[in-house]
Amino acid sequence: MSTTAIFQNYSGKAELLADAVRAAIAEDDVFHRNLREQAFGLVRGHLGFADFLTRYVERRANSAPARFLAELLVKAQDYPLCLKALQEWHKQRQTFWADLTALQNIPAEFSSIVSNYVLMEEYYAHALMKQLQYRLLLQETSRALCEAVFHKGRPGASSGVVSLQLGVTPYAVHPLPTESGHAVAYQLLDAAVQIINRAGVAGIKQRVIARAVGVSPSVLAYHFSDMKTFTTQAIWQALVQRIPVQFDPGHEGEQMPPDLPQWLAILEDLLTIDEAHSESGFYVGFSRLTGEASLMAHRNSALLPLIVHLRGLEGWGTYRVSRSIKPLARPIGRDHAAAFGVWIKAEAILRSAGLAGTAGGIDRLSEAAALIFPSHEA
Repeated sequence: MSTTAIFQNYSGKAELLADAVRAAIAEDDVFHRNLREQAFGLVRGHLGFADFLTRYVERRANSAPARFLAELLVKAQDYPLCLKALQEWHKQRQTFWADLTALQNIPAEFSSIVSNYVLMEEYYAHALMKQLQYRLLLQETSRALCEAVFHKGRPGASSGVVSLQLGVTPYAVHPLPTESGHAVAYQLLDAAVQIINRAGVAGIKQRVIARAVGVSPSVLAYHFSDMKTFTTQAIWQALVQRIPVQFDPGHEGEQMPPDLPQWLAILEDLLTIDEAHSESGFYVGFSRLTGEASLMAHRNSALLPLIVHLRGLEGWGTYRVSRSIKPLARPIGRDHAAAFGVWIKAEAILRSAGLAGTAGGIDRLSEAAALIFPSHEA
C-alpha cells in the first residue's frame, strides 16, 4: 500500500500505533489465557515452577506481539497515547502470574516478582535464545529465583555454577587517547552518547553525529570501520559512563554498604526518575538501553557479544556487595544475585514507563530481596 492508506484510516502514525498496540495486547491476552488453561494445576514445586518460567521465556522470544510490546515499553515516554493500553497489558501479565502462583504454598507477593523477572528476560531472549550459554543461564537463574521462596531459605537445587564460571565483570570506561586524530573519534562517540541518552539508539545517524562534531560524515567512516561498529562502541560508552562505584571493578577500595538496608537505599537512588529522564538514576537509562540494544541485536549482529556480556554480568554488583555484608555473604549465591539483577532492571523499565509507582519504592526493593535472597537465618 501507499502511505495514503494510513491517512485514509488514521489521523497519523500515533493513532495507527495506538490501534496496533490494542491489537497486540488482545493477541497477547489470548496467548496467556491458553497457556493458563494448559498449565493450571500442573506447575507445582520449586523445580517445576522454575522450569515453567524457562519455557515461558523461550516461547516469548518467538512471539511478535511480545516483541512489539517490549519495544514500545522501553520507548513509552515517546508515545503517551499508548500509555493506558500498556497499563492494561501490564495488569494482564500480573493477573496471569498471580493465577499461577495462587496454587503454590508461597507468599502472594511472589507473583509480581515473577512478572518483572520474565519481562526482563524476554528482552535478552529476543537476542540470545539461540545461544547455549544464555539457555543455561536462564534455567539456572529461574531456579535460583524460585529456590528461596519455595524452600523458605533452605538450600534447594540451585548452585550457580554457570554464572560463577563466567566470572564476568563490568567493562571500565576507557576513553580513547585525546592526542592527534583520536580526539575526533572520542568526540564522535561522546556526541553519540548524548544522543542515546536523549533519544535512544534510534537517534544515531551518521550525518547527525558528524554535524554535531562539525566534521564531514566521511570522518566517522575513517575512524570506525562501519556504523554497526560505531553504534556498538557508542552503546558501551553510554552503558558504562555513569556506572556506580559499587559496580566498578576500578574502585576496589570503595567503602561498601555494611548492611542490606543501606544497600537497598543505594539501589533506590539508582532507580530515581525525573520527568526529562536526563538526570534519572543509573538503572533507568542502563536498563532501557539494555532492552533496546537486545531488541536491535537481531538486525545488528555486532551487538550480540555486548548482549551476551550484559546477561552474563547480571547480578555482579549485588553479588560483589553481598560479600561485604556478613549475614548475606554465605547464603546469597551468584545465581540469586543474578535473579535480583534481572528483576531490578524490569523494575527500572516499568518505573520509567510510569507502570510501577515510585511511592514506597524502598519497600518494593525490600520485599523483592526478602523473596529472592535465601534467608541468612536458615
